[in-house]
Amino acid sequence: MEDWHNNSEWTPQKRCEEVSSRFQEAYDNGSLQYIGNGWENNQPVICTAREKGDDCVTTLMTLRPKDDPIKMTQNMVNLLRGRATGVIRHSATEKSTQYFEIDFDKFLQVAPVEDDTPLD
Repeated sequence: MEDWHNNSEWTPQKRCEEVSSRFQEAYDNGSLQYIGNGWENNQPVICTAREKGDDCVTTLMTLRPKDDPIKMTQNMVNLLRGRATGVIRHSATEKSTQYFEIDFDKFLQVAPVEDDTPLD
């Protein structure tokens, strides 16, 4: 789902597992209603919130400083809504905050099942 190439410690498989774990945490703590963007430790992040405009509850993905958090969040939402396929690519422009409401129960009902083949 995410495409980063500049950190050899984080293989695509490890990144996928970490982001998947964070989605599960957000689902378990009930904060997966809204996906937005914010800041954590001076880094832009994609995160979940229980209400539109609330602070981040669970960080899903840490972005690079030059990434456009709104575009990255929109890319993730489009992927989750089935409007896009492939990986989320990083891109940079101005920064601000935007929230998107996601019906994850509906998403989980129609999401394709993937095999357990490791990513390279």
